[in-house]
Amino acid sequence: MTALLWLEKTFLYIMIYAFAGWVYETIICSLEARRLVERGFFNGPYCPIYGFGAMLDVYALGWTDNVFLLFFLGMALDTILEYATSYVMEVLFHARWWDYSTYRFNINGRVCLLGAVVFGAFSTVVVLVIHPAVEGLVALLPMPALHSVAAVLFALFVVDAVITVRGLAGFDEKLRELTSEVEAAVTKRAHEVGVVLSEAVEKAAEKVGERTHGIGGALSEAAGKVGGIEKSVAEAIHEAAASVFERFSKRLNSTQSRMIRSFPHLRSVSYENALSGLRRYVVKNKKTGAESAESAEHTENTENNDIADADEKGK
Repeated sequence: MTALLWLEKTFLYIMIYAFAGWVYETIICSLEARRLVERGFFNGPYCPIYGFGAMLDVYALGWTDNVFLLFFLGMALDTILEYATSYVMEVLFHARWWDYSTYRFNINGRVCLLGAVVFGAFSTVVVLVIHPAVEGLVALLPMPALHSVAAVLFALFVVDAVITVRGLAGFDEKLRELTSEVEAAVTKRAHEVGVVLSEAVEKAAEKVGERTHGIGGALSEAAGKVGGIEKSVAEAIHEAAASVFERFSKRLNSTQSRMIRSFPHLRSVSYENALSGLRRYVVKNKKTGAESAESAEHTENTENNDIADADEKGK
């Protein structure tokens, strides 16, 4: 086997396992979120970490068929791969795409015991059962078809990678801008309502001072009014922040919006509060867009039916 053929076959194996990993992640995360979550760092339907993990197991552990060795060595190899991937992505993009901090026996939230056990089982099944079948499937491809499929998939993957990385460039900077805009809006709103609150307190104090009888009731009344105003202030500040989040969510590019939707546990290293507040509006925009498209399609179908009915009557 030539080096080129080996590379082509290896790449096809990676893409097959990456697609299987994408299906697995999408199902698990959709069930957890109770909505469709299209997983994957890239735009295409694949999670490369599963592909690289599978081939790491096959090439590093293919020399043994001992179930216990495969389980524990696979568990170690894939856990190291997951930890390294999490670390590198955090360094590059200043964010964490997954976080196991709430799981028992985790290491810095990047890996956990439960995940390691799953990796061990995955490694064992892949080496002993799945990969021989995948090898046989790829071997059925005629050489011209194998070369063509590998070349096309590789080209699409490279283009996808470039689009994704370019789309994420500056995401951390956008979150910094969002943080500044929220702080400015909240400060401005707090200053506006602060004047009203101050006047209300003064008026309440005057009323208390004017009353010579029923001083206790006057105090309760004044305190109630001040408390109500404080509640209104909190609501006004919340509305000011929400307005910025909603407006800013529409300024994200498609890649940034997709990342927030696809990774419910995505965390920003420096601006987590901004990302957390932004997430609900990104998901809301997706739902609103889907509902609008469905409504438009329904309207179009209704209009077409009406035209058809009119034509029928005209005949």
